[in-house]
Formats: sequence, structure tokens, C-alpha cells
Amino acid sequence: STRVVATRAWDKSLRRDKAAWAEARKSSYPLQPAPEPLRLSWSGATGRVDVAVTRVADGKVFFATNTAESSAAVWNLEAGVEYAWRVTGNGETRRATFRTDPHPPRLINGGAVANFRDLGGWTGLDGRRVRQGRLFRSAEANRHGTLASFVDASNAGVFSDLLGLKTDLDLRNEKETAGMTASPYGADVAWRLCPISPYRLLEASRRDVFEPILDPSRHPVVFHCAAGKDRTATVAFLTLALLGVSEDDIWRDYQLTGRSLLPSGFAQLVRTLRERFPSETLAGSASA
Repeated sequence: STRVVATRAWDKSLRRDKAAWAEARKSSYPLQPAPEPLRLSWSGATGRVDVAVTRVADGKVFFATNTAESSAAVWNLEAGVEYAWRVTGNGETRRATFRTDPHPPRLINGGAVANFRDLGGWTGLDGRRVRQGRLFRSAEANRHGTLASFVDASNAGVFSDLLGLKTDLDLRNEKETAGMTASPYGADVAWRLCPISPYRLLEASRRDVFEPILDPSRHPVVFHCAAGKDRTATVAFLTLALLGVSEDDIWRDYQLTGRSLLPSGFAQLVRTLRERFPSETLAGSASA
């Protein structure tokens, strides 16, 4: 028999992995809820088996392994998507399908790269879902002020093979990025330094920030500051507002990082946008 156990993409109670949280506190990083895997299990096979999970819509492989175990933990699946999975062993292939929970966000298990999540999945303009796999927000991928990278053999495949990152939009300042000339994610990822201040509206002259976000040819894009909270939240807010995501859902995304550093600053950013560019909708204010 074949059994599928699907878990939510994030923990409702916002529980945190204790070890990761302890480490995050040492570094002063706020931490989003620990991503939880979807667990697959099977029985009846002896010896090693091949296990694969693919997206039904296009056949993209999200997980593949060869194992002697009778279960597997699958990370980083998109929300509300139908997947097919198969187990091959002993000359037999068994297949099944499942659909993940539709509620965003999609939290990414990025190993030592904290606060990594998909900006897609939320309901936007005309009730359409914001596309997943195009824009991501996170904390830094290398320790600011140094060149010490958090990307290594244990997590590099997530960023290159699964997510296929093309652009690293770095919101830190020149002091934080001293000595950097390329992205920690690898030579195939374009690094773009665009320092900003947190919780301030970006003027039209700051095209450098939004050009990669608005240009599909540069997707997937990850944008980040140091902790992935305040400066990152500013760009996430303006982007989600442009896409027609509700203010309530934008607040939900903001609060997911776990420990609000400056919630009053974020609230002021929302008020400033509405007051400076009055409109019936938040999307109208953001696009003004």
C-alpha cells in the first residue's frame, strides 16, 4: 500500500526549531517559523528504492532520492499545487498524487540562509494568486561585513537547481557588503547592490530596486537585507501592494519573520503610502 501524509507549509502556532532559534538569538536575527516537510511513506518494498516527486502541471522534479528507508521528507513544495510521486523498487513502480495546502506562504528550507520564503501564493488583483517561484525574500546569504558564505554543498542545490535563482538583489549598505563583487549564490546569479533605508517610500528614481522585480527575464529574484526583516519588508510591502494583495495578508507576511523589530515603522510605512497617494485600494496607492 502507498500512503501520503501532507503537512502544512508552515506551523500555525509559529513554533520554532529550538536549536535554530537559539542560534538566531545569538546573531540577533529574527526567525520565521521553521519550515516543515511533507512526509511520504510506503510499504512492501525491500532494499533500496527510487523516490521522485514532480509537479503535475509541467513535470518539474521537486524531489528525487534513492533510499533504503520506507519514508522520505520533502521540503520546499509550492502551496496549493498538485504533485505526482512514485516509488520504484523490486521491479515495480507505484504512483500516487496529492495536493499541498493552498495557504501561503511557502517557506523555504535554506539551511543556514534564514527567513527564506516565497513572495507568491497570496491572493492579488482580480482574485488571482500571485505566482510562486518568481520572487523570494530572505536574510543575507553571507555574514555582513565579511565574505563568509552561508551557501555550501548542503543547501546550494536548493538555490540553483530547485529555485533556479538568477538575481540577488542586495538591500544592505556598502559597509555591510565591503569587499563583495559577486553573489554568494554562485557565478550564475547576478548580484545587484541597492542600499535602502527601512520603512521609507522609495522614490521613482530608485528604479534600480524595482527593475529586477518587474523584469521577468531576471526572475527568479531573491531580495534581502541582513536579517531579512525591515529593509526586506519595505520592498516586500511595496511589491505585494502593487500586486493587489490585501493589507491584512501583507501584515501576515511581515509578521512571519517571528520577532517584529520595528512594527510601528511598518505601520507608518503603510499609513504614509495611503496618505501620500490616496486611492480606493492599496494597489492604487502603490502604483501612483
